[in-house]
Amino acid sequence: MLARLKDRGVSLHMIDLGGDVTGNGISKLVFTILSAVAEAERDRTGRGSRT
Repeated sequence: MLARLKDRGVSLHMIDLGGDVTGNGISKLVFTILSAVAEAERDRTGRGSRT
């Protein structure tokens, strides 16, 4: 998913870390953490059950 977002020109800007952090690994870290939080929320609410 991260690669698809990059292909579409989406970038991650974090002011505290100097602006655009898309290419320095921080964006992958943030994306991974947010993905884990979203998955935990899906499990908690019972939505998006997987087969």
